[in-house]
Order: sequence, then structure tokens, then C-alpha cells
Amino acid sequence: MKKQRNVIVQKKANRIYEYLNAERSKSSLRWTVTPEWIHGFSPKPHESKPLMRLISIYILGVFPLAANFNKKVSLCPTDSFSGPSIEATREKILIQKQSNISITKSETLAKLKRHQHPFLLLITIITSLGIGYIINSSFTSTGVPAMSTVNQSVARTVKKVVKGTKLMEGAGVRICRTVGTPALKNLDPFLMLDELKLPSDQATAGFPDHPHRGFETCSIMLNGKMEHRDSAGNHGVLTDGGVQYMTAGRGIVHSEMPVVTTGMLHGFQLWINLPARDKMIKPRYQDYQAADIPSAQPSEGASVRVMAGEVAGVKGPIEIRNPSNLLDVRLQPGASFEHALPDREWAGFCYVYEGHGTIGGKEAMPEHALVLDHDGDIVKAVASNEEGSGGLKFLLIAGQPIKEEIVQYGPFVMNSQLEIMQAFADYRDGKLQNPDDKVWEAWGEEL
Repeated sequence: MKKQRNVIVQKKANRIYEYLNAERSKSSLRWTVTPEWIHGFSPKPHESKPLMRLISIYILGVFPLAANFNKKVSLCPTDSFSGPSIEATREKILIQKQSNISITKSETLAKLKRHQHPFLLLITIITSLGIGYIINSSFTSTGVPAMSTVNQSVARTVKKVVKGTKLMEGAGVRICRTVGTPALKNLDPFLMLDELKLPSDQATAGFPDHPHRGFETCSIMLNGKMEHRDSAGNHGVLTDGGVQYMTAGRGIVHSEMPVVTTGMLHGFQLWINLPARDKMIKPRYQDYQAADIPSAQPSEGASVRVMAGEVAGVKGPIEIRNPSNLLDVRLQPGASFEHALPDREWAGFCYVYEGHGTIGGKEAMPEHALVLDHDGDIVKAVASNEEGSGGLKFLLIAGQPIKEEIVQYGPFVMNSQLEIMQAFADYRDGKLQNPDDKVWEAWGEEL
């Protein structure tokens, strides 16, 4: 009877390794299961040494644990395998055919205890626990053997492409808007993105005095000069390649006006929401000229101006209240770029302002925003290699969602309608911006 049972177990084990090797051949993973590996390095399980028996049980009993099977899962689904159904649980591996044979760690240890010396039993238990630890360390959370040659990073796909909408803003300046339109009202924490690209003499009307409360703005100048000035007399000038990051906080009243009337004026303005706890903090300006924005070269033919976040060990200077990445990516024809975002929860999009290529597998063209899905860890872009394509240039903007109610009315972004009404009242009464706020100073303990 005992010999017959061992023969049955051997046959079942053969079916296991045949199935596992068949599955291996379907994938790129390089591993092989042999009958000896399953039986404990012996062609006859009943003749194995005690240690080998325990190793065998760990292969059959701990393997599912090491693979992190938190639920009962089918290793050999009946619809894809004509052999017996094999199910693994945390406590045992059950082989089912016409009759059930259940092999458990507790039963194996009981058998060893009956037939082996206690000291030898202790040694085998300690050794097998070490083997279990090694097995567990060698498997990923999905139960696939962890191979150094397997890239665990997954590229995000594009879930939506938004074509820019031409609008008139300020005192009559034409802009192209993607985020903040009916096609994409917002992308928490981002509220709006405008591209300004036109001859300077067509933008002389500029953006006269207007208020802000409850969010932050990022003005990026690629070409041209723009002067900003607020109601308290603070001012600065952005030139080619400069960036101004303004935290409106509890209130700013300012203007943004072109300085020159020749050449092209090309830039962007991004609005970023503030969490409720920060909506009434002290306003602040952060002005950076082109020389203050570091560049990284993460791959051949790729150059990235890092405004906020980090690329290839290069960190951007802008301090943002909500964790975010602001990158200006420039790829030569045929070059590629990959950037890992901190978390799949982060929302992100790419705005193409020059050239052609692909981002997340989708065609990328100027004046389009490509909204990234949450199905991957990295953002991947490839510039077109066609003659005259000019490579690919885009803004990569990503951030941690705030997940709060957004109530927006024009230049005010708060969490409730009552707060919006209060903002209008403060602006009407001339109390929106406190002239004593030191807007050029970093935040201290008092906000």
C-alpha cells in the first residue's frame, strides 16, 4: 500500500513538472522544473533522505506561500490543461484527480518525528526554514520568479488626447488652452494650461491687473520678455528660458505685460491647485532665469530642463506645495526618453509644443495634451526620425492628486461656494492682497 501511494505521488509530481515546464516555454522566463527537483533530488521519494523529504515538501507546500498566494488559486486551470486540477492555499497544496491526496507540512513533520532523531529533526527544520526564506526572496509579489533580466517597470499608456482650443484672454491675447476646457475641465491637481505663441506686437494688450486666490501659477517663457507687477509694488521680468512660480495663497492682484514688441512671444501658464490647508497661506514669488534651471541628459539625444522634480540625479529648484514634476523635455530626431513617476496614483499629462513622435504609444503633435493613464510606472516618449520632423519637444507635468472639492469661479479656486463669495467680497473691498506680506521671502513658521 505504501509503495503504491508513493508511485501515485510520483506520477502526480511528474504531471506538475510537465505542466510547469510547458508554461515556462510560453514565457521569456528562464527556469526549469525537473522530477528530481520536485521529489527532493531523488527519483524515488520514499528513498529520499530526511532533509531531502523536507525540501520536497517545501517545494510543494511553501512554493505557493513564497509566491504570495493570498487566496486559493488554480495553478492548472481545467480549461487550459487536460491533466488534474492543482490548487494552492497557504496551508497545503492539494492534488485532485479521481481521489484526493493532501500533502501538508504538519503531516510531513509528524512523519519525520516518528522516524527520525529529535536533533536531526531540529536541524532539518532550521535548514528548511532557510530554504523557504530564500525561495520567498526569489519571487516577486505576483508569484513570478524574480529575474534580474526582467524589467518590472511598465510604461503608462495615454487614455485621452485633448486638442487645444484657441481663446482670447487678458485684454485680447490669443492663447491655446487644453486643460481647463470642456474636453478636460481639470486633472487634479492641475486646473489649467495655456500656451502663448504669437508675434510680440500682437500681444501688447497683455494681461492687466487681475486677482488670484487659492492656487498657484507657473509661467514659463521660452522666447520673449514678460514683466509681472502686483498691487503692492512687487515686480520682476522673465526673459528667454525664465520661469516664475507664484503662490497666490490668500490673495494676489497682479499684471503680466510683454516688455518688447518685436520677435516671437512664446510661453506657457499652468495653474496648480492648493489643498484646503494651504489656500490661505502667505503669497510668494519664485523667479528663476534660464541659468537657474538645471538640465539633465538622461539618454542619448534627450535633454530635460528640470523645473521641479528630479531627472537623472538633477533636481529642479521650484518649491511646490503639492508634490509635482514639471519638466521641459527636448528630444532629437529618433531619440527616446523614459521617466519614472513616484507613484501610479499621480495624475499626469504631456503637452507637445513642437515636433512629432509618440508618447505612451500614441501619436504626439503640437497643441495637443496627452493625458496619461494610471496603468504604469514610467512615461515613455520617442521622437520621430522622419526627415524634417525636428525631433519632439513637450512639457511633462505630473502631480499627486489632492482629492478635494474644486469650486472655481474665474480667478478664484476654493473648496466651497461660500469661500468664493468671500474672495469676491475681499477683492471688492480692497483686502485681497495684504501689502505687508513679504512675497519674495520663503515660507517660515508663520504662513
